Amino acid sequence: MPAKVLVTGSTGFIGRILVRTLQARGDQVRCLVRRWGGNNNVETVLGDVTQPQTLTKALVDVDVVYHLAGATLVRHPLEYRRVNAWGTRHLAQACATRSRPPLVIYLSSLAAAGPALNGQPRSEDDPPVPVSRYGHSKLAGEHALAEVADRVPVTIIRAASTFGPGDTNLLRLFHAAKLGLNGVPGSADVRLSIIHVYDLVSLMLLVVEQGARLKQDTNQGIYFAAIDEQPSLSELGHLAGQLVGRNQVHTVGLSRTFCTLWGHFIDWVVAVTGEPRLLTSDKMREAFAGSWICRNDRAKQELGFEFQFDLREGLRHTADWYRQQGWI
Repeated sequence: MPAKVLVTGSTGFIGRILVRTLQARGDQVRCLVRRWGGNNNVETVLGDVTQPQTLTKALVDVDVVYHLAGATLVRHPLEYRRVNAWGTRHLAQACATRSRPPLVIYLSSLAAAGPALNGQPRSEDDPPVPVSRYGHSKLAGEHALAEVADRVPVTIIRAASTFGPGDTNLLRLFHAAKLGLNGVPGSADVRLSIIHVYDLVSLMLLVVEQGARLKQDTNQGIYFAAIDEQPSLSELGHLAGQLVGRNQVHTVGLSRTFCTLWGHFIDWVVAVTGEPRLLTSDKMREAFAGSWICRNDRAKQELGFEFQFDLREGLRHTADWYRQQGWI
């Protein structure tokens, strides 16, 4: 049966694909947007999660909220907390005041849980130990929703690094692979959990129908989203190289000293220009925290989730899209 859904963060990489998928299956989609424009085929409400007075209208008659809005690239570190923590708290409280609260699906991040423990993949039962401002802010968003979980049904998805059509971050890897040289902060042996965006969206839809709901003081209702494979940065470079016709790609780990200085330099550039950048000192903290890997047992065992894209097919699908756009 079609649902009335609200999507925050609908203009982002993941949000755009989620909205198209929801429309294709017949849901009535409403998007919370900060400015007019974009997709004219979707109902929009002007608002912002950091402005609680704008949320009441957006939530009218809504069955499900997909909360994807979040700060990833920021002009000032306080934006992480303002959007990811306080914004999520505003949304949680607004949902809790409704006579029939909607189901909230919160797209969190592996960064909220923290890096691998002694080289072992994270599970949902491990105590979270975020290492970056971003990770702390996403965990604070989880806590804000946990506070209303006795009144609002909530499921949290902690996504691993997400890639696919529309993603610009992985594009850097393919450009480096074409050159045959990929410089990475830290060690080339660091391992990552990743997931194709189509699989992440499929999981979000599945937890609406079958997912457990969050309960205070438990780890129920939290799911990691990641494929089985956990490639090293070197292996990722090699696979990307094969897809762009480079059989040899050398992945070189850059020193902590250099990366720390570079991160602070990028912080200064952002402060001067007001233009967000990726490789800030906060991102360097994550880069030198070890491997970022997690288990996916809960999603597979509780929900019967099956992944459409393994590592190679996901990278191939993404590379083909980049070519169609003329990006590589």
